[in-house]
Amino acid sequence: MATKKCDHNQGDFEKPTGVETLTSDKTSSPIDSILSNIVIEPQAPSGDGKRINGIVVGRIIHAEEATAPMVDFPGNVSGSPIKALATVAVGPADNNRDVALAFVNGEWNKPVIIGFMHVPQAQSQAGEVSKNVKVESDGETVTISAEKEIVLKCGESSITLTKAGKVLLNGTYISSRSKGVNRMRGGSVLLN
Repeated sequence: MATKKCDHNQGDFEKPTGVETLTSDKTSSPIDSILSNIVIEPQAPSGDGKRINGIVVGRIIHAEEATAPMVDFPGNVSGSPIKALATVAVGPADNNRDVALAFVNGEWNKPVIIGFMHVPQAQSQAGEVSKNVKVESDGETVTISAEKEIVLKCGESSITLTKAGKVLLNGTYISSRSKGVNRMRGGSVLLN
């Protein structure tokens, strides 16, 4: 079986330390057979020759389970989304997510999704949560902590938790139901 020889003296490519160049004078083995099909050589850019070096933040425009995701990014000279390879699982739930893109041989028309951009969980559409508010989650429980008080509000109803340990329920109608015991305990219980 003939093997391909890599010419490592072309371009800026340097032969990795400890890696032998495959030549036809080696004895053929199953590993040599596999390696003979891998040729590591610098490739000339395809397309218009525009190169993108480094990582670019792009966006997934369309993704389905069975097809390559379509992405758009600054530097996309085609004017429309293009197919991308991916190193991470990408599906329909990832549409419109920002991603980190690398490019095969630096070519603008060969993007590779290398990861998703991290969006902190403590952000909302209203903006960032104050640094004095702490949100923790372990997958089963979400804990929201504040220095003075936490107020949950909707219309005319609210629940307020204070630093002093008070829980204040306010609303036009408050209902408390239980299939088991409905217990009210305290130093004193006042009704009306």
